[in-house]
Amino acid sequence: MPPFVASKIAEYGFQLTEAHIVGLKHVEGEKDDYSPKRRTQTPLAAFAHICDTWSARGWPNFPATENDPWKHGS
Repeated sequence: MPPFVASKIAEYGFQLTEAHIVGLKHVEGEKDDYSPKRRTQTPLAAFAHICDTWSARGWPNFPATENDPWKHGS
C-alpha cells in the first residue's frame, strides 16, 4: 500500500480487514500479482477498479464547462 494511503487510513482511524487491504492493493488491477492460474483481484477490488475506470473514462470531459461549480480543485 502506498505510504500516502496508509497515512490517511491511520489519520482517520479506519479499521481495515485483510479483505479491505487486498481490495485496496488491487484497485488499479493485479499488476505484478497477476496469474493465469488463480484469481488475485477480489470482488471488492474489482468493484473499486470499475469505479476508478468509470470515473476516469466514463466522463473524461467532466466538468463540461469552464463555469461548472463542481470543478476539480474548486
